[in-house]
Amino acid sequence: MVVAWLLAWAWFGGPAASALTPAAKFLFVASAGGKKIEVAVGRLRRVIDLEREVSGCTELYDPAGPSRRIHDSARIGVIDRVCKNRKHYLVIWVLANGNCNVQGHCGAGEDCTLVWLQLDESLKPEKRQAVVVQECRAETGIPDMDLEFPGQRLRLSDGKLEVKFGDLISETPAWTHVLYEHDACEKGLVVTAPETGL
Repeated sequence: MVVAWLLAWAWFGGPAASALTPAAKFLFVASAGGKKIEVAVGRLRRVIDLEREVSGCTELYDPAGPSRRIHDSARIGVIDRVCKNRKHYLVIWVLANGNCNVQGHCGAGEDCTLVWLQLDESLKPEKRQAVVVQECRAETGIPDMDLEFPGQRLRLSDGKLEVKFGDLISETPAWTHVLYEHDACEKGLVVTAPETGL
């Protein structure tokens, strides 16, 4: 079990993935199936359900064989984690299938959600925030985003995460900007109203 957690820690974001405070490096994060994540500090663990926050579907079906259901798990990646003033702050990206019908529009696409969490000492969520930055069926997303390797785009640079997303079809899209700062982690995801142009 310890080995599995270490592998999950390395895969979903070790020290190289973001600038971690000394205490926060002991906050392990892993998928718990569906739209749930498991967080742990030492022997303390908690499963957090992100069903209401995360866009997309994890209960998939194929109309060619409707009796066959596929229980999928959302993909997650750690962008940042901070331990500050006896609180834990966590920022992750979550990918889930764009349509429950795998043969339907966006059946092979994925939605991407940024999730910010403030946890107390017992790892119980006190505050939550979510921003859907890529939604296949709405044809909105991040320009030049590679969903095969989202961590290449959704990561800290100089202690900040800056993302713009909008209508990928329009010739004059209105971009919404999202800002997260490691040193101001308690502020969460700061979203700026859409602006036309670059």
